Amino acid sequence: MAFIRKKGNNFYVVENRREDGRVKQTIVACLGHYPSVPAAIQKYKEDVEEFIGFANQNRYTRASAHWQKRADRRTEQIAKLEALSVETPVQYEEFLKQALEQDAEEAALMSLFMPKPVVPK
Repeated sequence: MAFIRKKGNNFYVVENRREDGRVKQTIVACLGHYPSVPAAIQKYKEDVEEFIGFANQNRYTRASAHWQKRADRRTEQIAKLEALSVETPVQYEEFLKQALEQDAEEAALMSLFMPKPVVPK
């Protein structure tokens, strides 16, 4: 089953599997800065339109080919994400709940080690 994981500033759709008695995580898709599959799909579709616009307005064949390649890659990513959203349910709400709980736990832990502010009298 796939789930969303945040690493750094990016979100990833990952799957766990067992190999030789150990759990391995495989990145199924990168969502970039978008925390849900539908948000990533929407942004990627906007990117495709923008890239095709650049490809059409560019006078130079080489630059035009570059923008067309980027549009093609984004289209492949969209197809992958759309297939993923149909095949495997991604529990975004559950992920957000876990992330908020983890942030709260980290904040509580940090408060133990932070020096107390000294109030002048």
